[in-house]
Amino acid sequence: MGLLRRLLRAFGLGTPETSAREAPGAPPDHGVRQRRLTDRAAERLAADSQPPASRATVHRRRQAAVVGFDYGTHSTKILVRRRGNDFAEVLCLEDPVEGYPWFASPSLVCVDDGHLYFGGAALRRTSGVLHRSLKVRLLAPDPSVSDGKDRETDLLVAAYLSWAFARVARALDSEFGLANLRVLLNVAAPMNHVEDPVLKARYLRIVQAAWKSVFGDAPHPVEDGASLEAVEHGLRPHLEPDTAVEDAAERPFDVLPETIAPIVSLSRSPKMAPGFYLMMDMGAGTTEVSICHVNESGADQRVLCYEDTSEVIGGDDFDRLDRESGGDVQALVDKAHKLVWKTWGLGYRKDAGRPALARRWKQVQLIASGGGARREELLHALAAHKMVYWPPSEVGYSFDWHEPQDIHGAPPRSSTWGDDRRLLAVADGLSIHRRQWPVHYDPADVQVQPRSMQIEHLEPDWYQGL
Repeated sequence: MGLLRRLLRAFGLGTPETSAREAPGAPPDHGVRQRRLTDRAAERLAADSQPPASRATVHRRRQAAVVGFDYGTHSTKILVRRRGNDFAEVLCLEDPVEGYPWFASPSLVCVDDGHLYFGGAALRRTSGVLHRSLKVRLLAPDPSVSDGKDRETDLLVAAYLSWAFARVARALDSEFGLANLRVLLNVAAPMNHVEDPVLKARYLRIVQAAWKSVFGDAPHPVEDGASLEAVEHGLRPHLEPDTAVEDAAERPFDVLPETIAPIVSLSRSPKMAPGFYLMMDMGAGTTEVSICHVNESGADQRVLCYEDTSEVIGGDDFDRLDRESGGDVQALVDKAHKLVWKTWGLGYRKDAGRPALARRWKQVQLIASGGGARREELLHALAAHKMVYWPPSEVGYSFDWHEPQDIHGAPPRSSTWGDDRRLLAVADGLSIHRRQWPVHYDPADVQVQPRSMQIEHLEPDWYQGL
């Protein structure tokens, strides 16, 4: 009888005696808690008061909704993909802001007279200190060596994310009801952060602090006009270096490689051919380039990242030179172009000692993403390759943009899609459940191949010393 009762409980059926005992009743008195963002917190408390079998039944009824959160230097773009859907849906944090795509929100924080403002509200402030490049400041090499600015950066980024997550939660609750969803979150980061355990832990602490402030058991989201002192009190304890981060298998959020996300988005297309892909993601403040090999699509699809480089160079630098008289735009174009082919060259060296492997590198496709890469001068430069190891007749090179198509969302009347879908390549990849991502290997996992007896002659490495 005991075994039968446990089996019935596991399937949420129960016996007549246990059904009455397990019926949801009033939740226990948990004391006075901070105000709840939505009914989700109340539902979770009620679920926690039920036996495990009933709690599992509630969990199974929820539809997974993956939030692809592309937090960029210039703007933040968000797509949501609910389980069972082949498309992602645009989620706007606020009304369109002048100078930004209709679906994007400025990645800005303004500190004014001890209060915080975010996004469009931060941009409209006429006083205070406007923080424009918080993501760039997150690229500090080692947070343990700090002059105090790292702590400020972590707090301001966590506050911005809390503000944004709260608006995500409200939008999902209004459209679908949070009680019906199991929300998962993917945030992008440069691969050098994902590879470095110290830097990744820093990212994860920031995301976790913001997540718990909105989706935790005692929500206290950051809103426009929030007191800096109150935000410090609410978020700072969760940002200290000794703060534990939930295990990857348990946490509903993760930090994933920025240049792998467009490949994940692209891999959904049946037209994607196996081979080498140079991924260039240039935002407003940073550029990340990776060279990856993708095998045949399917359940065993794998992405080998041979090399990845990040540089603090982006669209803002081009804009600055445009404003300066005599600004050398071509020098910046050359720098970005060399960064792309330096990454390719460093990756190629890992296979160069094996002729059979090296020959595969004759075919490569460059995929661009990010608003900073839309400069006409840069596009003209990227149309030419630097694969100097073989005669031009043996090289197959192409350059293109990845423009996700399976996106639902109607622009307001005053806006059009144009080519703006290209800006959603990262968010689209992030909106795909982590379990559906191809297995990807970091550059440290892709080893240099030992030379075979037959060694091809290699030209000097033109990219050395850059």
